Amino acid sequence: MVLARFGRNHNMTICFPARPEKARHIQLSFPSGKLTKNDCRPALGRNYTLIIHHSVMNKPAMDRVMAPGTKYIGIFREPLKHFRSIFFWKQRKFRHSQNPLGAFLNANGNRKKLKRPCSKHHNFQAYTMGFPRNLLKSKNSGQIYDTIRTVAGWYSVVLITEYWEESMVLLRRKFCWTMFDILHTTNKLHALHTSKEHASLTDKQLQTHRRISSVDYMMYDYLNKTFWQRVTEEGPAFWEEVTYYKTLNHQVNQHSYRGTDTWEREPRIRHSSGYDMKAPVVFVSVTLLSVLSCCLGMDPYQVLGVDRSADERDVKKAYRRLSREWHPDKNKDPGAEQKFIEINQAYEVLSDTEKRSNYDNYGDPDYRGPLNFGSRDGFRDDGFGGGFGHPFHFFHQRDPFRTFHFHYGNQEHRESFRDKAQEMLVTLNKYEQTVLPQSSVKPFLLEVYNDWCLPCLQVEPVWDSLVDELQPMGIGMGIVNSDFAAKLTQRLGVSRLPAIVAVVDGRPVTYVGVISREGIRRFLERLLPVSIMEVTDSSLNDFVSGCRHDNKPRAVLFSLKPAPSLLYRVVSFAYQERVVFGYANTKAANTQTLRFDFDVGSGPTLLIFKEDKDKPADRLEADEMQKGSLNAKISSNLHLFLPRLSSQDIFNEVCPPDTSQTPERLCAILFTYNDADHDFFRDTYRQYARSAEEFQGRVTFSYLYESTQGSFADKFDEGLEGAFISTSVTLLLLWRREEFSVAYGWLPTGWQGTGNDHRRLTSELQTVLQGKKPLPFSTKIPELYREDQPALIIQLFKKIRNMWYFLWDWYHHMDVIESTMVISVLLTLLMVVAGGFVLSMANKEMQNERKRERRQRAANCHRGNTDQTGPTPRKRRYLELDELVPSTYANLILDLRPGQLTVLLAVGQENREVLLKTFAREVYPYARESKIAGFGFLLLERNQAWLEELLQNTADFPAKVTVPNCEGIVIAANGHRCYYHVFYPKERQSNHKRKRRDSLDGDFVGLNDSTSEEEEEERPTDATWVLSGLNFWMDRLLEGTLKKYPTAGWPDVR
Repeated sequence: MVLARFGRNHNMTICFPARPEKARHIQLSFPSGKLTKNDCRPALGRNYTLIIHHSVMNKPAMDRVMAPGTKYIGIFREPLKHFRSIFFWKQRKFRHSQNPLGAFLNANGNRKKLKRPCSKHHNFQAYTMGFPRNLLKSKNSGQIYDTIRTVAGWYSVVLITEYWEESMVLLRRKFCWTMFDILHTTNKLHALHTSKEHASLTDKQLQTHRRISSVDYMMYDYLNKTFWQRVTEEGPAFWEEVTYYKTLNHQVNQHSYRGTDTWEREPRIRHSSGYDMKAPVVFVSVTLLSVLSCCLGMDPYQVLGVDRSADERDVKKAYRRLSREWHPDKNKDPGAEQKFIEINQAYEVLSDTEKRSNYDNYGDPDYRGPLNFGSRDGFRDDGFGGGFGHPFHFFHQRDPFRTFHFHYGNQEHRESFRDKAQEMLVTLNKYEQTVLPQSSVKPFLLEVYNDWCLPCLQVEPVWDSLVDELQPMGIGMGIVNSDFAAKLTQRLGVSRLPAIVAVVDGRPVTYVGVISREGIRRFLERLLPVSIMEVTDSSLNDFVSGCRHDNKPRAVLFSLKPAPSLLYRVVSFAYQERVVFGYANTKAANTQTLRFDFDVGSGPTLLIFKEDKDKPADRLEADEMQKGSLNAKISSNLHLFLPRLSSQDIFNEVCPPDTSQTPERLCAILFTYNDADHDFFRDTYRQYARSAEEFQGRVTFSYLYESTQGSFADKFDEGLEGAFISTSVTLLLLWRREEFSVAYGWLPTGWQGTGNDHRRLTSELQTVLQGKKPLPFSTKIPELYREDQPALIIQLFKKIRNMWYFLWDWYHHMDVIESTMVISVLLTLLMVVAGGFVLSMANKEMQNERKRERRQRAANCHRGNTDQTGPTPRKRRYLELDELVPSTYANLILDLRPGQLTVLLAVGQENREVLLKTFAREVYPYARESKIAGFGFLLLERNQAWLEELLQNTADFPAKVTVPNCEGIVIAANGHRCYYHVFYPKERQSNHKRKRRDSLDGDFVGLNDSTSEEEEEERPTDATWVLSGLNFWMDRLLEGTLKKYPTAGWPDVR
């Protein structure tokens, strides 16, 4: 109908394919006969300019009878639908069957070969399009595919029946037609189909049809794919035009067709060739000329004789020339006046930039869009209002997910995509229960739209491409229909449609700018709060070495790009709490050594480092780096070779509960201190863990810091006798039966890191796993302390930030009256509440921290020294103090390990008991510190000479060495490096301050003596007061901020 009307309106020479004389209708006739001969040519040597109806493409014959430069248009339909339609039009053999289609396919399914390569039931469309008949039997799929590409290249446009509106708009654009040229009626005039046509088919029957019509299916897939490629090339304006076309065609059908069989007018116009043009076509054209005064019925470019690419100067030049030529006063031709009017109308269109653009895009110079968003109801009066019903009633009938499945070529695919779109739909409940909680590790991108939003249709191709690209990266994609989720739309802060909103870390942020793929990608890259460190030749060692401190593996991506990709940023955001990420630009000069050392090629390469900085623990090459593989590689390397139990989450992953009756999964945990002296134990234990392949999957190896996880370690207080010696650390074998209930045992004599320890641990693990030796003890364990939790100020800042976002969002979506009342109350209470809240939170956290430290220190005790008979239990409720005598001199001072100190108290015989009890009470919380080797005391009556010789170079030493003067002095001696720290009792400190005020020159011992000072210094000391402040001195001792007094050598003890 469209082609026939176009040919008639443009006075084209129309040819219909020949048909036997007895036929009542114009039907298909193959052009291989008459058309290849000369007796079909028009008279006077003219060529045909239009061949329509069911023609078969015969390219050589067509080229002979058609004018040069002819454009060919094809129509193709989904093969199964075509088969259903043509079967009931022609087939009579199985018409009485319950399922004629199934009966026909069953009859042909048993045939290995069909009599003919094509018929109206198989491969019919491919043959009609011009596919060679002799190749329909070919089994060479490559040859068939090449032939399909060749045949498809003959056609300027191939219309897909399943996407008729899109096909007609594409036809208009490719042929530069007006919108008027493609309007037509879509109402069915005859009920040609029966219910049997839609009978269901079995899988075997469908497979039979795909086999006998294989070329049709291959051609449909190819044409469908190329069709959507062309649509994509047209850009977003294409979909606005499709919507406009649907609107006009809908109104045409409503006005033209009154009932099922009756037309308002039925005039018949007989064409000169004998073809009868039905009344609906004529009525459509007349109606539109009266309703759309903007449709000119002529091509302004053709009227002025200019090309579509002509600029304003060329248009004006052509108008002046033609207006002078066809002016009625100068040209006496009868048609000059009408021609002059057309010239002025054409110039009016092409001289106005907006009208010319509308004509080029929509075929209507006065096009203003089908929707006017300035009015409340979303409509504008286009002249379709009176008598035609609601001008956009078709929007109510459309599938809300229609635009999400236009890429698919059959009903099954459309239904599949409908389900996918339904899964992407986000409601308020889903937003609160799913999107917000997961947004801390997974960014979400939401499109807000509604069914009345025409610009929403324009951005849907962009959105669909974003879904295909971003969803596999791990970005959550969702759609929000503002008509059904008004509260959620308000909560997202959306004020206009369409809108793209990103939800990251619980905060919605609206995208501002032109909606495009690149723009949204850059928007997400800026929004993701990840820290990716730059890695170079000089910084790699420091970068990798930090994993032992923060207990996190390192991932480095080598790439040619100057900045990390969006995929790498998304993965970094997801695992930012577990892995430290780095990036190296392979083009930079400061990364070439790394490329050579680790054999990194030109493509992107991911290296994952753990404790070994010289050899990556894992890698992902460029040819393996597909969507999903990067995420999988990172997720499988979340722990070090020997992970530290630094939080409850890591403990749950490394040592999950085992509910079996006997231990099937053991955890071997090494108890160490956060000290460099214990690096040897951890390194040897790590080597064993990496080499113990026989226990892979059944035993996990880890370690912890006792000083940090003291409350956890103290729960394992049974069986410590024999669990370690002075040169070893304890190793716990743990079976986690429930979340907080465990059975455990110890490796006898602990872990020293020797080869014998390797054999003993292997034997012990095998014995326990085989059930020969049960774990003897059980206990309830608390949760582990999170070592990497943010500082108090950071936690406080996050709470304030989240509260601010909440209040701002709440205030933004309130009306004026509510906001006025609320803001007045908030301003009154904000200063009072905020100040009190901040102070209370800070004070509470400081108290909790202090209590936690005190509780851990008070619950732990130092292992102390062991004698020949066996080890001393590590945990005690008392503190053992050794006297400095010749027999203990070596253990207390001379033979100390590097970095360790012995703390000695100077006491007299008279106050010995009182001072030692006070001293033990003050230093008891520090007994388990790895830096402290032990505590002791020295009697001044016995070791006065030793103390005087040691402290002779100390500026604060008393002038006269007596028991009252020196009682309460504390010495912290480092025997290995020959230096010590001094604590003076409270009264000595006060006397010293007075002396400093009297003598500003700070003379040494023996200068400016006076009787009053001696008498004051010889006063007896108060045992309950002299050690006041010792705890603060011990804190400074452990921090390393006390002054060091070197000594050339340690005096002899007599």
